[in-house]
Amino acid sequence: MANNTIKKHLDKIHIKNILFKDFVINKVDLGYNYTDNHPCMLPFILKTENLISILDLRKTYNQIELAKKKIRKIIELKQKLLFISPESKFNDLVLKTANQLEMPVILGNYSHGMFESICMNNSRRKKINFLTEFQNSRAWKKLDRFEKIRITDTIEELSNSQKNIPLKSLPDAIFIVDPVINYQIIEDAQKYDILIFSIVNSNSSPLGIDYLIPANNQILESVDVIFNSIFNNLTQDIVYQFKNNGFRHKEFASKNTTYNSENENDNIASRSKKVFISILNKLFDD
Repeated sequence: MANNTIKKHLDKIHIKNILFKDFVINKVDLGYNYTDNHPCMLPFILKTENLISILDLRKTYNQIELAKKKIRKIIELKQKLLFISPESKFNDLVLKTANQLEMPVILGNYSHGMFESICMNNSRRKKINFLTEFQNSRAWKKLDRFEKIRITDTIEELSNSQKNIPLKSLPDAIFIVDPVINYQIIEDAQKYDILIFSIVNSNSSPLGIDYLIPANNQILESVDVIFNSIFNNLTQDIVYQFKNNGFRHKEFASKNTTYNSENENDNIASRSKKVFISILNKLFDD
């Protein structure tokens, strides 16, 4: 037993050493000029060489492990992690990772206030469902032509406003490559208590970021190494856990408990709609 624990510990050290070599080769530890450093990032800086800040790779590794554990839980609980690519050079990498994990992705500029419009979208969707149900009721036949045109125009306007929004519901977490470019989404995510994962360079502010990874986020090779160390074989490990530990039953139970209240609210809303339409039918029959 003791030999197995020693072997596991040595394996971890070996993997860590290999990862550190990849970090150095791909310039993960290179920060900005020391004059551009953000004061809150000073604890993550090891030293300064030729006026360039060198990030502490041990702290980078520790932060990657913390982020990896949390993302693993997000995937296990079937929650939504939104990936955001700030520049076109990262698009292929971010899109590939998001597709592997079957998560949503936004490529390019993020439109400010998108999360607020998603919340409004839910109320719009309920209104569309109510109006379409009303169109199929007996009360619809009693309306005059102008009222019918007004209701159909309202449905068209509401459905067109939904097309520009890429998500149907708010994500549980977001992953950002560059918080300097995507500062607006950090502000929006904080309003709705959405978890924020981000690669943070020495010039960036880590304030408001729940899981920060101190690393070079300007070079594709550096970001690629970070993504591989977090997301590589993550889904296969989770499937392996499902098979060995029978995690599917736990996941199913937790999923049911989380969404029970939402299902009850939906049932109450659908019942109230039916009652309201039946009252309208009676009124028009009279």
